[in-house]
Amino acid sequence: ADTKALDGQLIEAREYLARADSYRAHPLPFSYVTSRFLSVGSSGTAVLQARANALWALGDKDAALADVTKSLELSPEGFRSYLFRSRMLTNLGRREDAAKDIDKAIEKHKDSLLPRLYQIAHLKSDGSEAVASSYQKAMADLTESTFTREPVWPPGGNRFIHDVFYKDDINF
Repeated sequence: ADTKALDGQLIEAREYLARADSYRAHPLPFSYVTSRFLSVGSSGTAVLQARANALWALGDKDAALADVTKSLELSPEGFRSYLFRSRMLTNLGRREDAAKDIDKAIEKHKDSLLPRLYQIAHLKSDGSEAVASSYQKAMADLTESTFTREPVWPPGGNRFIHDVFYKDDINF
């Protein structure tokens, strides 16, 4: 559905989405795995986020935002879901709400650089003077939570951050 919508084939995209929603709403009655897989935990979160992407591409931004919000209920510790919703909120002009989600992502994943970069980008796009202080705070927090103070002992035991950047992260 997402691919078709992005290609401008909206009728087909809606058909695919309706079919996927039907599969999700009416799983095979003898398959416990299918019903659990589609509605619980990180896999349920991924299903809702895929649906949100399709809805967003179809222009139904409110429903997309609602699905991402539901995904946070399934996996409240998933900091990427907060970043996902913050991108949507930013796009909708709801910058204060987006900032709250970025703060929540930082809180959920203290040793990650990515949500801190989101915060800096968000402040920068507002023209805020707080960019430099946000960077200083991010580095102080990361030094405390991840890098520790120099010199690192034993030698060669330097710590690093394991962030993964997706295209949407880089675009933000």
